[in-house]
Amino acid sequence: MSKLAYSKILGLVLGILLIIAAVGYGVLFLIGTGLQQAFAADIDKAPTDNYIFLNLVIIVILVIIGLITARGPFAFKKTAGKVTYASFCFILGFLGLVFFFISLGALGDQFEYLILAIGIIYFLLGYLIIKENNLFNREL
Repeated sequence: MSKLAYSKILGLVLGILLIIAAVGYGVLFLIGTGLQQAFAADIDKAPTDNYIFLNLVIIVILVIIGLITARGPFAFKKTAGKVTYASFCFILGFLGLVFFFISLGALGDQFEYLILAIGIIYFLLGYLIIKENNLFNREL
C-alpha cells in the first residue's frame, strides 16, 4: 500500500458519510418544515425565515466540511498543508466530543453515539495523517 493509503481511505469515507448525513438532515428538515407550515396554518405558528435560513446555513457548512474532509488527504502535498489538515481533523474531533457531551440525553442514544463515533474517527484521521507522514519527528 502507498504511504498515505489508510488516511486517504478514511478521509474519503468520513467525508462521504458527512455529506450523506448533511443531505439527509436537509431532506428531513425540509419535510419537517413543510409539515410544520401545513399544520400551523390555522394557529399562525409557522416557522420564521430566520429559522429556515439558519438551518440551511448549517447544512451548507456540513457539506463544505465533508468536502474538505474527503479531499484533504489527496490535495495536500506540502508539510504545512498536512499539518493544517491534521489540525482541522483534531479540532473537528474535539468539537464532536463536545457536542456529544452537550447533547447527552437529548437526542437519543443512536444519534449521540453517532456524534461520538464521528469525533473519534476525526481524531483517528488526524493521528493517521501525522503518523504516516512523520510530521513531528525531526532529528536534532
